[in-house]
Amino acid sequence: MINISINGNKLFDWEGSAEEAAKLDEGMRELASDNGVTPEQLQHSVVASVLKHGRFVSQSRGEMPILTWMLLSGPTRHPDHPGIYRDYIEAWEFDFDICGVYDPKRMKVSISVNARMQDGEQWESLN
Repeated sequence: MINISINGNKLFDWEGSAEEAAKLDEGMRELASDNGVTPEQLQHSVVASVLKHGRFVSQSRGEMPILTWMLLSGPTRHPDHPGIYRDYIEAWEFDFDICGVYDPKRMKVSISVNARMQDGEQWESLN
């Protein structure tokens, strides 16, 4: 289970398996290719929109899976748990908070991440 917030306000939860997370990765690459952009450009567009509006503008634009993919594809930066968050989706629960202010010229975003084993043991904040 992952919980996703924007500036401390809950957006949605996602519960999926490692297989479903891998499918998100495949789907994201296809979507970006179909639109002639990189996955990073696509995620930047969604993050900018969510920061600007404080919510999703349209569920039909695929914003939820794009944000989920972006967050699960990020590096853990944890010495005892190397890799990306998606590598731990079967055993850990994550709380992601995307923090930032919309600025069309220079967007600055940080992502706060907390994780806990599904049995409740909690990591310290990961960043």
